Parts: sequence; C-alpha cells; structure tokens
Amino acid sequence: MMKILEMTFDGYWLYRHRHRLPKIGGLYLVYTCEFAVDRNTLRLLNLIYVGCSTDIHRAFSQHPLSLDFLAELEPGQTLCIATTPLAPFERHLAKAALAQTFSPPCNQEVEFQLEEQAIQLSLYGRSGNLPTHFSTQLLRIAPPPPTHTPKPEKPTLSKVFHCTW
Repeated sequence: MMKILEMTFDGYWLYRHRHRLPKIGGLYLVYTCEFAVDRNTLRLLNLIYVGCSTDIHRAFSQHPLSLDFLAELEPGQTLCIATTPLAPFERHLAKAALAQTFSPPCNQEVEFQLEEQAIQLSLYGRSGNLPTHFSTQLLRIAPPPPTHTPKPEKPTLSKVFHCTW
C-alpha cells in the first residue's frame, strides 16, 4: 500500500538568521543560495541536505555537519533552510524518500528501512526547486549486523603429558 505524505514548507531562513528557526519537530531542507541584499531576494541553487528532528532549531544549530554545509558554498553564496512540521514516523519516511530520490551531497548517513515501501509525496509552500508531486519506492536497507569481537581463546595446553610414577 502506498503511503501518502503531504508537506507544506515554510521559509526561507538564511544561515545568519538560523537562531530564528522554529522549535518544532519535522523535516528541514538545506539549500545553497544567493541572497541579494539590495532587493531582499534569494535565488535557490542546490539542495545539499535533508534532515529531520524533534527540534529543528536545536538540530540545525548544533548539527555535526555544519562545516560540511558551509564547504558546499561558492563565493557570494549562503545557506538557507526550509522547514515543515511532521509526525515522528512520517519525518523519517520523508527524509529517506527525499534523500534517496535527490541524493543531496551532505546526506551520507543511511536511513534504515525494514521493508520496501512506496511513497507519494506532495510538497507545498517553500520547497524550492523540488518537484511538487512525485512517487518513489523506498528500498529495504537493513541495519548492519552488530560487530562482534571474538573473545580471546583461553590458553590451552597443546600437548598432553602422561606421567607414570
């Protein structure tokens, strides 16, 4: 059965205004963009990351990939962020679907899926240059098996000695 997700994005927050990001659980899109101060307009360039969190504000401000985000910028560019509220299960599905479909360069982590799932997404509002309606098939990606370090073997005698008295 196909899962249908509808998302309405709000934004855009420039990187320098990241302290204004909403303190909501949901999904966020990180783009490179050019901002024209004199006209107060921005031009979206590339989607570089899809993230999800129980608190977007905190997650983005403390994100371990912040330097990776900034490394994607060319001179004259900045980052901007769009957000949408989503329930916990839906945000993980949406993140996996968007990351799998668009392959943003900073999405290197693997979203584990216990089963294949067809998803139809409808994006409204400030979702940038992404298509507004599309479907995708999430592939089953099992978590890696736990790493097991074998215990060192107990020392054993390699020879048996028979004693006679």
